[in-house]
Amino acid sequence: MNFTLLAHNMTEGASSEFSVPVVAYVAPCMLQDHAYDVVRVAWAVVDTDDDGRLSWNEVRAVYDDLYDVTHFFAAVDTNSDSLITWEEALPYYSFAEATVNELDIDGDGVYSPQELSSYFDDAMFSLVDADADGAVTCEDIDILLEAHYGEVGDTCDAEVWTALLWAVADTNGDEGLAFEEVFAFVHDEVFADLFFQAVDEDNSGVCELAEQPYARQYVSLALSVLDANDDSQFSDAELGPYFSEEEFSSADVNQDGVIGCSDLELL
Repeated sequence: MNFTLLAHNMTEGASSEFSVPVVAYVAPCMLQDHAYDVVRVAWAVVDTDDDGRLSWNEVRAVYDDLYDVTHFFAAVDTNSDSLITWEEALPYYSFAEATVNELDIDGDGVYSPQELSSYFDDAMFSLVDADADGAVTCEDIDILLEAHYGEVGDTCDAEVWTALLWAVADTNGDEGLAFEEVFAFVHDEVFADLFFQAVDEDNSGVCELAEQPYARQYVSLALSVLDANDDSQFSDAELGPYFSEEEFSSADVNQDGVIGCSDLELL
């Protein structure tokens, strides 16, 4: 695998010293890894009359800045019928995806009431906090996807990928990763250094099992770079710059042309 190219793409446009935010808690599933589903759920929640379109009043209910809402409709409502369809909004998806990332201020992969307070009042927060645990998580997104779209959510996420990669790289079975083990796995000193900067939080020289949540943040970032269409699986086209044909075929255990949850379950 071409880890040097992946490391370059992960750090492109960033400062010369790569860093990943270190937080006290990291969710097993990061909402940022499922931005498309988060946007779809937000659309369904804002669309209170369930007609598949967003009216002026529905948008104003979550965003009360009249100037911004006026400009939003002027830009997006291409047929000037005072209703926004999904098709009209889709060209602006990148802005919605950026908002999904920006809302998670503390970088823990979930939304607290405080983080959503600029858009959602208590009543609306309770709608998206489907399991009523006080935070919006991937589990809530899965529940709401099924409720609004009849889809069963896919919880194959950074935690699963990280645990798998961790187990493979831990050749001596001590549940920790020494620099030598990471280097032997990636065959790239730059990438191994970046990994240790992100994960070895106590600077002990060993990435211990308790530090694995910090690795999930790093893996989440790598997955977001690799998964160009945000479908939680990886095609040959997406991994082509990084994987050889032999590496891709080996990881695609069920030989369905993509690497995803079903392959991880078979490994």
